[in-house]
Order: sequence, then C-alpha cells, then structure tokens
Amino acid sequence: MTAPASRHPPEVVDAIQLSANVNRHREGCAEWARSGNIRQVDATAQPIEAARRDRLGNPAAPARVPLYLTLAVILLGALERWWAAAHTVGTLTSDGAVIGLMALRLLHHGQLSVYMWGQSYGGSLEAVLTAIVFAVAGTGTSQLLAATALSSALCAIALWRAGRHIVGEPAAQLGALAFWVWPASFLWRSVKPGGTYMIGLAIALCAVGALARIRQGDDDWRNCGFAGLLCGLAVWSSPMSLELLIPVAVWLIPTFRRLGRRLLAGAAGALLGGLPAVIYGAMHDWRNLHMPGYRADLLSGAPARFRQFFTTEAPIAMSVRVEGTFAWLGGHAGQVLAWAAAAALVATAWQVILGRAARCTLPVITLALLPFLYAFIPLADHAGQGRYALFAVPMAALLIGAGLERAGASLQRLTRDMAGRSRNAQPAGAQDPAVAPQAQAIRPAGPAARLGPARWLVWTAGLGCVALLGAIGLHDEPGSVLVGLPTPDVPMPANDSPLLALLSEHGVRDAYAPYWIAYRVTFETGQRTKVASLELDRDPLIAATVSASRDPAYLFVSRSRTLRRFETWCDRHKVGYQAWHRRSFTVVQPRSKVDPEKLPRTVLG
Repeated sequence: MTAPASRHPPEVVDAIQLSANVNRHREGCAEWARSGNIRQVDATAQPIEAARRDRLGNPAAPARVPLYLTLAVILLGALERWWAAAHTVGTLTSDGAVIGLMALRLLHHGQLSVYMWGQSYGGSLEAVLTAIVFAVAGTGTSQLLAATALSSALCAIALWRAGRHIVGEPAAQLGALAFWVWPASFLWRSVKPGGTYMIGLAIALCAVGALARIRQGDDDWRNCGFAGLLCGLAVWSSPMSLELLIPVAVWLIPTFRRLGRRLLAGAAGALLGGLPAVIYGAMHDWRNLHMPGYRADLLSGAPARFRQFFTTEAPIAMSVRVEGTFAWLGGHAGQVLAWAAAAALVATAWQVILGRAARCTLPVITLALLPFLYAFIPLADHAGQGRYALFAVPMAALLIGAGLERAGASLQRLTRDMAGRSRNAQPAGAQDPAVAPQAQAIRPAGPAARLGPARWLVWTAGLGCVALLGAIGLHDEPGSVLVGLPTPDVPMPANDSPLLALLSEHGVRDAYAPYWIAYRVTFETGQRTKVASLELDRDPLIAATVSASRDPAYLFVSRSRTLRRFETWCDRHKVGYQAWHRRSFTVVQPRSKVDPEKLPRTVLG
C-alpha cells in the first residue's frame, strides 16, 4: 500500500523536516544541560547549521576562527616580538643574563638551583627551557630572547586550552589571539628573560584549565592529582600565579564540596609540584615564605598599593598607559579607553550577577579580586611595573574574546533579519498556515551565505584594534628608561659593544662591575670574561673566581662619578693603573690587586 502523496511541494516538505531537526536539537541541548553532562549552552545558536549537521548524521561542532585570521594574528604577534627584540626595549639586562648563565650551568655541568640565583622566589623552570633552546639552536643573546618568546607562545596556547572550558569556542580562540598581540607590557616581557613571568604564567593557565575541567565533571582521582601538581608548579615558578589560583578557588567552592576525598589527590599533587620550594624552605629557614619588599611592608603599604593599582598599574596592564613614562596613550584617548574598559567590566559583572553571562564568571571574579591581591604584593611598591598585574590579564583577554563572539553573533542576526525582510520571493506554500513558520525558520540559500563573513568581519576588526593598541603601546615604550638601569649613578647604555671590544683587545678575564654591567657582560662574552657584581652577588662561583684572580679589572660607565672616585683613590694610595676608554665605557686595570671589600663604601657608591 503506497503512502498518500503530500499536498505540499517537495521544498516545503524539506522545510518541515529541517524544522523538526531544529526542534530536536534544541530539546536535546536543554536535556543534556539539565542532566549536568555538559554546561548550559545556547540552544538557539546557529540552529540552521546545527540542523543541517544533524540531518547528515554528524555531531554539531562549535564555530572556529577562520584559519586566515588565526595565521595573520600569529604572524603579527611574531613581528611585534621581533621588533621589540631588535630595538632598545629588547636590550638584554643582567636579570635576563642570569637566566642564560643558569641555563649554561645546567647544560654544561648539570647544576640547577631551585630559584633564580640570589633570590628566594621565582622558580628556575625558565632556565630549563632556555637550556633546551641552547642545546638545539646554540648559545647567544638571540637564542635567549627566543626562549622567552617561546614561553609567551606557550602562554597563549595554554589560555586557549583553558578558555575552551571557561568561555567556550570560539571566544577562547579569540581571547588567546588577543592576548598574543596585547597588551604592550606582555609583548615587551615576551622578549625579556626574567625567570618569574612567562613560564610561571603558562603553567598557571594550564592549572586553570585542569581545574575548569574538574568543575565540568572530569574529576576522577588522576585528574585531581594532575591539577594539584600544576598548581604546585605554578606557585613555585611564580607567587604571582596566586592572582589566578585564588579566584579559581572561589569559583570552585561548589565543586570542592562534590569532590570529597578526591581533594586529597589534589593536595598530594600540589605538594609534589611545590616540592622544590618545600625542600628549599626547610634547608634555608623558610626564607622563601618572607616576601621581599621596598618602601613599605605587607600591611602598612597595602592602602597605597591599592590606590596605585587604579591610577597606574591597571592602565599600564591594559596598554592605555605607557610603562616607564606613565604617559596616557594618545593623551586623553587613553583615559577614555580606560574608562570605557572599566564600564564594560562593570556591565559584564552585572550580567554575571543576573545570571545572563555565566561563562564570564571566572574572568569577572579574577579581575574583581585583582586590586586586593595586588595590594598585598610588597614588590609592587615599585610604581608602574605592569608585571604585577600580568597574571590576571589573560582573563581580560577572555572577556574580549567573549565580547567579540557576541558582537559577531549580533551582526549575524542583524544581517539575517535585514536580508529576510528584503526578500521578495517566498518559498512555495509559505502562505499555508501549517507550514509558514517552518518555511520562515529556514532560508538557507540567501542570508545564510552571508552569516559567516559578517561574523568574521567583526572578529577581524576587533582583533585588529586590539593588536593596534598593543603595537602603539609597544612602540611608545621608552627603551632607554626601561633598560637604562643605574650603574650606580648613571644609566646603563643599551649598546655595550664598545665595552666588549675593550675586554677582548686587552685580554681581560676577570673584573668587578656594577650589577647591571656584571652578568650581562659575563653572558655576552660567553663567560670568557667573568665579572662579579659590586652590589648584588647572585652567583658565588663567579664571585669566587674573580676574588681569586691576581689582577681583576674594574668596569665603569665613563660618565659615572664612581670612575673618578676610584681613580682618585688609586692615585692617593700610589696604586698604578691603566685606563682604557671607548665611547661610553672605561676599563681600569690596576697594576696590583685591589680588593673591593677593602675600599671605602664612598668610593664605589
């Protein structure tokens, strides 16, 4: 017996079938969300495309950023880092040179300290990565900067992977791409070896991603232990990782109740990850628990640092104020952008409170707690150091990604509605009351072809604006200020090639110098010349080698008053010496050994 023929044309029958698929897709998403198997999703997002995939028997897949846009932003971020490395702002300093020297010590002698030389915070994992880069690409300043740039790429990748479980796709991709090209303080530090930033941030973001997966239900003993391991490694690598981990802990309070005894696996993993710090503390009177500070201590300086966050640190972290000069980007334009960003954050927080933007909860919590956490960082007494808010910036990038995704979706809907109203022809049978809603719900031929380009246009324009903001801020960074550190009374010149030439010509093998000369020269000469610091001794082995030398030289910036005082002291005490000058530097070679510990403190400043 044959089925009765439909009274509707074939295209209308197909419309009804597609509409039924749409309804099943919506009901399925709602049921899954109610069952707790997946996070709440927007069942109305892309119903036409979802129905088409359902009809073909394929699982629905989230939208993705176009490959051309991804590659273009990656290339742009790489060019920004190349520009920074090639200009004054990327000049190697002694802090960065210490990372290179630690990597060489590990590579050649198998020795690795728990923390950066001469301090009890900031783990040594960046030196491990740098040693790997040296083993593959050779040793040099370019390879040292490239290792840090590689760490910054790991940060962007880790943010994308974590963001998938926080804001979903494609917002996570957009946020990671935005973070790759913004802000300027992140771009600058992407080529500034420092030991406590890039690797620590990458591990902290990996920890956030692991914890977000646990919140979604992937919470067996193994995953809990792995998340704890990452948390321990992050805190060892940089105490500033707490700017991310404390907000995540607040976000996970309901999840902690569900985990029960599996929290023990997380605690054991955290202990294992932070074991180097625990062993160091036990062997050094828990020195690593005492946070270093400058003008004020932990509590009395907190109010000033809290105010400083809003006036200086946050604008620098947003790339609307220039680190080093404190100038607003574009004058009043920077201030307008800062207020606009603050208003957008408040509006987003209100939507989170109302339950309309649940995926933005963690980024909002992180940015809301940041001023208070910043206030309890004694190191932040150094005004205008954008690094002390750096660990929370990835959450701001995720908000940018979520905003771009929503703006793209809004433009899609607007384009669809306008195109729908402008269509003169309607599908056959659209006037039939039984099928008019179904036929109106699907119009795949016309507007659908323009939905993708409309969305991509928003994403391209948004990422372009963010990249432009980062590039302008990076260009305005005053390199001579940021790398011209005191030696001790005049700035260290960015170009030290005249000094390296003097050392090579006169065969100087051991010397003393101010800190910002010492370790930089030691690394740049391939340790042919070992230079001990007169102010901050980071490596006892270098200091012992120079101290045992029979004729150590002294290195000065020629304009420094310490050079005149040293020469005066030598003349007064009948100590003969030779002085070699070249451009900004002077090398003084006494004919008899001069021990810096026996010099009056007023001589070397």
